[in-house]
This record gives sequence, C-alpha cells and structure tokens, in this order.
Amino acid sequence: MTGSAIKRAQDADPNGQRCLIENCSTNMAVQLGHVYNREETASDYEIQSLEWSWGLIKGSLNLDTKRNVFFVGASLYELYKRHQWSLVPEEKVVSQFFYECRSRPRRRSDFPKLQSQTFKYTFLPIKRMEDVCITRQSDGNTVTIYEHPFSGFPTITSHIHPTFVLLHLTNALWSITRERYDAIVRQYPWLRGMRDLHTMWFARLPGDANRNPTYVPPPQSQSLLTSQPAPDDNIFRTPPRRIPVLTSQRSNEQILQRLDAEPIDSPPSSTRAAPRSLQVTYISGQKREASEPIRDARPNKGERLLTSTDLKQHDEHHDPEVLE
Repeated sequence: MTGSAIKRAQDADPNGQRCLIENCSTNMAVQLGHVYNREETASDYEIQSLEWSWGLIKGSLNLDTKRNVFFVGASLYELYKRHQWSLVPEEKVVSQFFYECRSRPRRRSDFPKLQSQTFKYTFLPIKRMEDVCITRQSDGNTVTIYEHPFSGFPTITSHIHPTFVLLHLTNALWSITRERYDAIVRQYPWLRGMRDLHTMWFARLPGDANRNPTYVPPPQSQSLLTSQPAPDDNIFRTPPRRIPVLTSQRSNEQILQRLDAEPIDSPPSSTRAAPRSLQVTYISGQKREASEPIRDARPNKGERLLTSTDLKQHDEHHDPEVLE
C-alpha cells in the first residue's frame, strides 16, 4: 500500500486511527489492514467477477481504496484474516443489496449506490473464538473485557464500505458448517441471503461481457476518460489507477470512485495521554464485580487474553484454511 493510500485512510477514519474493535491507541500494536484482503483473491478472474457484479469497469477495482482499509490490533487482524470474526452491517443497509423481499441479489445494472460517509456495524464471532477475550477501552479511563459470545459489545462506527464488509462476511460464512450458518442467521435474519450473494458475486462472467461497453469501454472513450483527473485530486492522493467512469454509467461506477475521493472531516490521531489508572469491567454470561488496576484483572474462567504467542502456537498446530 502506498504512502498516499495510507494517508487517505488516516484522514477518513472517524476513530482517530484507534483499533476499530479494542479502541486502543496507536501506542499499542495497531496496524492498517484490508477489509477484503488481496490474499483472499485466488485469481484475476475472481476480481473480474466482482467488477462485473458491482457494476464496475473491467480493471477498475482498487483494493487499496480507503473504504477497504481499517485500523485494527495485530492479533485481532490475524483472527479476522482466518475468518474467525467479521462485521455485520445494519439490516437497512444489507437489504439494499437485494431486490424486494430479499428474493435475490441485485444485478449489475441495479447495484446499490451507498454514499454515506460512515456506517454502523456489529461485531460477529464466526468460529473458534470461545477462549478469546476482547478488551475495549472507553472514552474515559475504563476498560471492559468481553467474553464469548461477546454479548453487549458496542456498535461500531467506521468509514469502511458495506460492500467490502459483506465480501469478507460472505467468504467467512461460506467456510463454516451449515449448522453454524443457520445459528448466525437465527441471530441476524437479514443475513439469510449471504451465500446467494457470494454465489452471484463470484459467478462466471456472461459470454458477452467483454463486448459490453459499460464493462469494457471503447479505446477512444477509455483514453479520453483516463486523461481527466479526479475532481478532488490532491497531493495526498495517488494518481488514479482505476479507469474513470463512463458518463452513461456514472451513477453505478461511483460506488468505489466516489468512495475513494469523498472528503471526510475526521478527528486527528489521539493525543490523549495514557490513563494512569483504568477501571475494568467484565462482560460474560456470569455477573462479575469491576476490578481495580488492569494489571490484576484476569478472567476466572478458562478464557484468556489474546497474545501474539497464542497465535504463533496456533499456527504450529493448525493448517491454514482453504476457502471453498
């Protein structure tokens, strides 16, 4: 990822570059990660399928857009890449990706145009999170420790786009058992069509796709459009690597071009000094009293806080997952 891409993500993040899940500052091991990681893409053909399904021009999908990157703790991001947890968009957002009554996913020509600057998400444990605890710092000098199944975890607000979030979520739900999938759908009924969404987004291209001018524009149109800079091009933005939209398809193509270009007034990186004393609260199936200093706070159950060593030991005993 280029320095200018990182700068755009920093400017867009409404959380001041704090971990999206733990809300800890950059003094901790917070990194910039992709919502949909390029490592998940096995071939250019899959990218082309996404471009077709999302109403984009061939070769225009940029995974380094600020709408596809977020700040997250290093350990949690490793679990995220393994599809052990994901994010769930609001029901009113997910419904826009389907025709009425969620009968089927929207086609290329009807792909939703969501242009809000921020969206709300719910933290969702997918698999193998039973022995993981998550600490989340509040705006004050308090830390809450959440245990599986992470009931009461606060709603998350972020600049990342639901299209990329759903892409990661559908891949995660595609890799679990039907029993676990049904359990998640019972909890979030608006996710019932996620597997259908995954199937459509990665479907084989139509035989005439490369003859469709909205997917492969004529050379003269492509040359004319690529010579025009984005409306708000500035020194913090790399030269466009995507083919700008055709006039006839502008509303559809703005899904990602507008997302990567729109200015967002976000707070600067946190300059608040580290708190001297933190109040710790446990959120679990059993009622617990708040503890005093965080160094003495440990769950009394078998759960433990996640560490980098845990992940290293996990990798030594588990083979990497293979997506179906």
